[in-house]
Amino acid sequence: MSGRRTNKGQDELRRAAGRWLCRLRTKRGLSQFALAARVGAKYYTTISRIENGRLGVPPDRYLAWAQALAVNPRWFVQKLMSYYDPVTYEILFASKEQARQLCAATRSVSDPAVDVSRGGMQGLSERQGEGVPYSGAPRQEASGR
Repeated sequence: MSGRRTNKGQDELRRAAGRWLCRLRTKRGLSQFALAARVGAKYYTTISRIENGRLGVPPDRYLAWAQALAVNPRWFVQKLMSYYDPVTYEILFASKEQARQLCAATRSVSDPAVDVSRGGMQGLSERQGEGVPYSGAPRQEASGR
């Protein structure tokens, strides 16, 4: 037994994520060995462990996995988040009605940025100039020179 503690719900979500990843891989006609090579895994058994829910895809490899499986990276990460971190997923991607319920449940929060009736988190993002869709290329900061 490992020293790591998990709950049964998290284990089941990780197994469900593994089944989803296995379906994506097989739809693309890739073996575990071929996928391991494409994502830079040292051992093909890593793919098996991920697909069986023993491991998760490391966040620093999300882009490599999305590219290897020929899927949109944003969609891929969002879907993985629904399995690996469902609480954050619900906060970030809840429908407007769900967001209103969340805000109603947390009325003690006085930050107007989380009040969806005044623009919600999307409004905050746009006010900060971050509401730009992903273009696939990293943002370049202007040089001060």
